Amino acid sequence: MSGFTFAGVHSSTRHVRLLRSPVSILPGTRDKIISIPGRHGSFRALPDLEERHLRLECWLAATTTAELNDRLRVARDWLNPLRGAQQLLFDNIINRFYLAAYAGNSLDAEIKANQGLFTLNFVCADPFLYNSLERDLTFANSTNVTNAGTHPCDPVFRFTFTAAAAELRITLSGRQIRIVHNFQIGNVLDVNCVTGGILIAGARAMDRLDWQNSEFFSLAPGSNAITLTPINVCSANVRYRERWL
Repeated sequence: MSGFTFAGVHSSTRHVRLLRSPVSILPGTRDKIISIPGRHGSFRALPDLEERHLRLECWLAATTTAELNDRLRVARDWLNPLRGAQQLLFDNIINRFYLAAYAGNSLDAEIKANQGLFTLNFVCADPFLYNSLERDLTFANSTNVTNAGTHPCDPVFRFTFTAAAAELRITLSGRQIRIVHNFQIGNVLDVNCVTGGILIAGARAMDRLDWQNSEFFSLAPGSNAITLTPINVCSANVRYRERWL
């Protein structure tokens, strides 16, 4: 069976073989149901997604007890949950990854003939599957950005000013962020819709900005039109990762 890569390390280099892994179709949901007296049925709002759980049955190969113990130690360091969520990629899912960490009860290996059998319980606090290839697009004044995923994703913008401007208005599919500031030639403005931050020259600038409309953008599945106003004052770059359920 194919293997997997966790935290940038393929399972084969840790002598771990993937015996079985269920296909995760959908994560669980947190349902929001309201019952109204005197009305039949109920009102069901769109649910929130819960964590995604992945259960991997694995085999750690070794020829001697000493070798097994040494490889168990290496595997323990590799899977250490205290490092936080890491990219988890499966060989049979091309160019997509989960953000996962080991979680659950203690991890025990059943030792048979110097071979270790164990089950890895990974949890994805972020339940989405992400594109391993980050999209990177440079444009001037306007462009159309395509999100080929099935769920909205958050862009990261960088604007490098080539002329002085008193403000910058970013319009995405009808929604607008207006940033009022005395921009000079060479100023670099970062608008990060993932972390919710606005930076100028790498420093947080909220105390120096008149930022009107404080709602960050997301790219809807399909085509997204982006325009900048005023025109010809900056070059622009947008980066994003598509995601799927």
